Amino acid sequence: MRLSLRGNLYEPGSFGNTKSFFDILRERGLSFDYFDHGVFDSDLDVFKRAVRTEHEKDVNIVRLLDLDTASHRFGLGTKSALQVLKRTDNFVERIVSRWRERDPELAVLCFADHGMIPVKGSVDVARALMDAGLRPFEDFGMFLDSTMARFWGKEAILANVRKALEGLGYGKILSDKEREQFMIPYSDSWGQLIFLLQPGLVIRPSFFDTETQPKAMHGYDPATPGLETIAVLHWSKRLDGRSLSGAEMVDILPTMLDVLGIERPSYCQGTSLLMI
Repeated sequence: MRLSLRGNLYEPGSFGNTKSFFDILRERGLSFDYFDHGVFDSDLDVFKRAVRTEHEKDVNIVRLLDLDTASHRFGLGTKSALQVLKRTDNFVERIVSRWRERDPELAVLCFADHGMIPVKGSVDVARALMDAGLRPFEDFGMFLDSTMARFWGKEAILANVRKALEGLGYGKILSDKEREQFMIPYSDSWGQLIFLLQPGLVIRPSFFDTETQPKAMHGYDPATPGLETIAVLHWSKRLDGRSLSGAEMVDILPTMLDVLGIERPSYCQGTSLLMI
């Protein structure tokens, strides 16, 4: 399945012909609220909006970001990051408690979309290519993420870029098989050539630069130890207390649809956690 986001993910048709969770809710006549950060918001702002709602919608989604920011900035397990973790936990507890006053059988699914690993160093991909005699932005297009570099250009030029990247020794060019595995479409929108760093390194300078080098990062090969994350599902109506292993991100959508009693679309991958 190939996806390309065309607007805010909760807007109608944001994934083109592929229906999102929000599109499915609209089709079924189910209402929802989406609590997210504005340009200058913190988790506290999101928490205040969420906890004050009367919970009259069929589905409420809350997105908290401060723990991600703190982990990047301060590092994993640091005092500052742990303080944000405790605050995030408190926000979640208070939101759930508030909403369950109105609906004691409320199903709650908490999950994160990635883990993190410590950053041990940085590399200057643009400088390395220029040192190899190449001219980024003149002879070919380039976009520098924190852990990936994407390239566009004529085939002959990209062959030289590929050769230079393969000689750097701190990353790899994604093969067609790996792009398929990581669900990265092979199109001009996503990059004709993608270079992925070894875990623990970041690209600096990049188009996501901060004043200081991040202390922790994600965006590497998903199989990298430490990038695993968690999903917690609590629903007194159908679940007893238990732990599961082997769940994947693609299991989130079928789980939410299962809780709502909605048959999942044919393109929906994964397995409902209620079935495991």
